[in-house]
Amino acid sequence: ISSRALKQGHWSFNGHHFSIFIETNKILRNKKYAREIASRITSHYGVDFDYIIYPGHESAFLLAQAVSEAIEGYGTKRTNMIAATKNKLGNAYILPYDYISKIKDSNVLVIDDGANFGETLIGIYLHLEKLKPKSQHYCVFVDRLNGMYRENVNHILGADNLFSIFYFPYTAYHRNDCPICRDRKNLLIDKETQLGSLVDVEKQNEDTQLDFIEGKWIDTPKAPR
Repeated sequence: ISSRALKQGHWSFNGHHFSIFIETNKILRNKKYAREIASRITSHYGVDFDYIIYPGHESAFLLAQAVSEAIEGYGTKRTNMIAATKNKLGNAYILPYDYISKIKDSNVLVIDDGANFGETLIGIYLHLEKLKPKSQHYCVFVDRLNGMYRENVNHILGADNLFSIFYFPYTAYHRNDCPICRDRKNLLIDKETQLGSLVDVEKQNEDTQLDFIEGKWIDTPKAPR
């Protein structure tokens, strides 16, 4: 089954542009892929978590759900899922009020489908620190952190507190001659023609380590600490 999740061209995401982008929701909607990714996570951490916290968007929910089901499959206990959302000002992440008092002294796993700049992970971390959980661990599916973004995440979360399933260090870029970069509109255009054409890439490429998109899982390079 092909996920058709890998895009090449000129992709705008949250105002930043990439020459290659992975649409993680297309992978995580596939139950087989989601279960395999979840298995990697539970194999790394074990299953001793009280809460799984995820940012409130589809891809993160799908991954959190797969991990929750994997943990419950061990028959140990039920792990509660909590969506972290931005506050009214949009400048911080918060948890639902009913859960705030329950986080203290609990074991928490924070999951996101991807990390491009680390802002979401850091935002959730800053909120959780106030709630004083017993432990908090962070996991992402596609890790694109590079340069100062990785340094910032390592400094705040701790160098060994982020587990990445797939390291894909293609950094953001901007083109001065691109009106979409200037306007920051969420459009996909071809980098060469600038005519709005969409280029899908489905290669088994040893350099980018993307064989798993075609259904074959391989060992991916480890993210730098």
